[in-house]
Amino acid sequence: MRHSKNNAQDRPRPTLTWKRQRLLAGIREMHRQYQGGGDTQRLFAGLLDIALEITGSPYGTAGAVVDNSEGNLHFKPFAARFAKGASPKKCDALLKQGITSGRACVDDGPASGTRRAAAVRAFPDNFLGLPIYSGTSLVGAVGVANNPDGYDEQMSAFLEPLLCSFGTLVQSQRSEQRRNDMERMLHQALAEREHIETALREIAATVSSSTGAKFFASLVKQLSKVLNVDAVFISVIDNAKADAADIIAFCDRGVMQDNFRYPFAATPCKSIVAEGPHHYLSDLQKKFPRGTLIKEYGWDSCLGVPLRDMLGEVLGVITVADRKPIPHRQPAEAILQICASRIAAELVHQHAEERMCRLSQALEQTADSVTITDPNGTIEYINPAFSTMTGYSVIEALGHNPNIVKSGRHDARFYQQLWDSLLQGRVFRDVFINRKKGGELYYEEKTITPLKDALGQITHFISTGKD
Repeated sequence: MRHSKNNAQDRPRPTLTWKRQRLLAGIREMHRQYQGGGDTQRLFAGLLDIALEITGSPYGTAGAVVDNSEGNLHFKPFAARFAKGASPKKCDALLKQGITSGRACVDDGPASGTRRAAAVRAFPDNFLGLPIYSGTSLVGAVGVANNPDGYDEQMSAFLEPLLCSFGTLVQSQRSEQRRNDMERMLHQALAEREHIETALREIAATVSSSTGAKFFASLVKQLSKVLNVDAVFISVIDNAKADAADIIAFCDRGVMQDNFRYPFAATPCKSIVAEGPHHYLSDLQKKFPRGTLIKEYGWDSCLGVPLRDMLGEVLGVITVADRKPIPHRQPAEAILQICASRIAAELVHQHAEERMCRLSQALEQTADSVTITDPNGTIEYINPAFSTMTGYSVIEALGHNPNIVKSGRHDARFYQQLWDSLLQGRVFRDVFINRKKGGELYYEEKTITPLKDALGQITHFISTGKD
């Protein structure tokens, strides 16, 4: 559809009453088109025709405001009404000012400056650019040009109800499109989830009863099969700044490999630890020319996920690699993420067991007497030094009160001070005169410490002493 500038000038000027009636009719028309399934382009074309009619403008353009790849607002025209040979791009450019500011743009002067330098017919004599909002979101813009009487802010305010109604319709349609897109994504996600669940069931059937090294070995072997990749390996590091990593489980083409240490710098695993999950689609040897494992096994692609404990500290990496490109990141990454949580939990459990073993060895081998009781004073643990010092065996001491070595040489006030200190959460230190199982007295320099849980409640007392 084209408008003639001369025809627009010859038409009788519409009255304010007519404009209001046409405005209301236009809003109804927008709703009718929307309910009839009108697409965005048709809605913008209808809006432009109404705006041209009400403003008495022969030329104009209307379109959506979208984000470009850099995140900047961009005008995408869906409808234009111009004389033959006139370029709508010129009006589109004038809309940028309104889009950038988010306010109406009125240019009511004759062509001048840079506009006069080009062909006169390519530029409007005057121009009104109007942003279209839905709530606080800028969703589109409409521009009209060459009204014989020019434009002012009042015209912008007059058209506001139409623009607001139109913005709501456009936003509703966009929401509907997003819902449709989400439904498609959901169907795709459900298919991927079904694949993931099947893979996890196969993995669980193989590794569920395993722990420690056996668990790690079973997992990498099953992952290699389920994900159809050449290699899967688990690396652990001492800290994120480590220059080497220890492989604790490594399956290559279905065969378990020996564990070893490898240089950690200039490898994909280093990037995974520093930045999170990574998918290297191909050309791995070009991207990491110093990667010794990559060269040795001829890998072309890999995908890795960091292993983190409950505090977010990195413990290591689980990586899958192949001699050909790994084309898709999902669902492999989702499966690795789930496995990574289980691996991290097993590593934390191993570390805790190692710490407990070291602590137990320290308690067992220390020359100091060690006693642990519950809050009521019932003995739950004694070390060999306690038995050596007192003559009481483990069987004789457990379940009893430490008063089995009480000599009677301390008065009630002494024990009152002891319990007052302990129940208030304070450490108690003093020299005790105790009695061995055989009746012999001995002096013991003793420290008793309350142990508290995360809530500050006393759960145990630990006593250490020197004869």
